[in-house]
Amino acid sequence: MIPRHLKFATSILATAAITLGCALAEIERRVIEATLERQGGSVPRAARVLEISPSTLYRKIEGWAKS
Repeated sequence: MIPRHLKFATSILATAAITLGCALAEIERRVIEATLERQGGSVPRAARVLEISPSTLYRKIEGWAKS
């Protein structure tokens, strides 16, 4: 039986439509966006799932808005 957290990670990867040849930053962004969507837009919940701090997640989102 696959552990729950691995099932979720597999689902996120499929949802993010990650393909070979993508830059790591693009893969990271797709995974974060897919996680945010699955968590109803909640940054604190998405951060918990991704095992990063909410402040790190907010900083990444702000960086995308600037580019």
